[in-house]
Amino acid sequence: MERVVRFAARELARYTAEMTGKVLSGIGLTVDPLLAYGSMDPRQDDLYTIDVCAGKGTIRGINGRSVLQGVYRFLRE
Repeated sequence: MERVVRFAARELARYTAEMTGKVLSGIGLTVDPLLAYGSMDPRQDDLYTIDVCAGKGTIRGINGRSVLQGVYRFLRE
């Protein structure tokens, strides 16, 4: 796992523990370069998806930085 994704995992654990008193361990963080499959649009460089329900699911990004952005978006929402 790349360094930025490990940092994103630590941030997710830290903030969910602060908010709820427990760490949400059912959320996977994944780098998936195929999220922008076929697109040459440079704006797709920060693409991420959040598929989490009841504390379980995945946050996927096209690169480590976008995974981190997805984590912060998830926490904000």
